[in-house]
Amino acid sequence: MTDGDWFEQRVIDGKLVSVAYVETIEVDEVESADINYPLWESKKALNEEIEGKMKIPALIVYHNPECNDFLVLYGLKKIRMDTTQYKRFIESLGKT
Repeated sequence: MTDGDWFEQRVIDGKLVSVAYVETIEVDEVESADINYPLWESKKALNEEIEGKMKIPALIVYHNPECNDFLVLYGLKKIRMDTTQYKRFIESLGKT
């Protein structure tokens, strides 16, 4: 079984709309995060299914316990962010 974490949603034209799916994983240190952890293939498959069916980004986000260091995986992209950058990134989802 593969669980999921959350959908980022926005009110668009008066309706609540999912704009991204986010899987979060806490790690001691982001720079040493093992992106091929045991459930990786099932998480990747879930993300691909969500992206394909819902046509929204599906992200895997590694973060440290203090939530001040983030590694966002989106497709083949890996983007390292601090708290301010991550907040801006999440707020930008769904904007055209």
